[in-house]
Amino acid sequence: KAVGVTARNMGYNVVCNPVLDIKEDGWVRSYGSDKYKIAKMAAAEARGMHEGGVLTVGKHYPSGRNPLDIDSHMAEAYEDQTEEDLVDYSLFAYIELIKEGLLDGLMSGHHRFVNIDPDAPASLSKKCLDIIRNHGFDGFFITDALTMMGILSKFGKVESKGLCIAAGNDLALVYDRNNKFTH
Repeated sequence: KAVGVTARNMGYNVVCNPVLDIKEDGWVRSYGSDKYKIAKMAAAEARGMHEGGVLTVGKHYPSGRNPLDIDSHMAEAYEDQTEEDLVDYSLFAYIELIKEGLLDGLMSGHHRFVNIDPDAPASLSKKCLDIIRNHGFDGFFITDALTMMGILSKFGKVESKGLCIAAGNDLALVYDRNNKFTH
């Protein structure tokens, strides 16, 4: 709640949390690998954000297992989970938070789930985004940064923007390290 109140006092109305990523061996940006613990901790965080007056964005949908530990900031990352695997494990926390009305938005990640959509990462895949929609999610989708190498190297800076909206994202995160504004 303290983070939500602080964010609201600073003028924010949306915070990109909770992080729902699964990491088998622990990581600072994950509650671990236990789907029940992830759901419990993320729900507490989301409740606090709502009590503090800000909307929540769960990330990085669909939070696969990332068996090869590929960082999509640097290269194309892929997973072999099926839709059934995702629903049973990786999406468990998402579905629990949706039932409680605690997820206002989701940030789509850039891992490609080859058994769901062999051609596009989750952030550019209607097939992947529709999975959670079919489980009751009716909030907004925002992509993770489209300037990550896992996206740029294959889809390009301009093309990825159109592809992400066509897939069902409502907002394209076009963050770029070049902070110069051009007309």
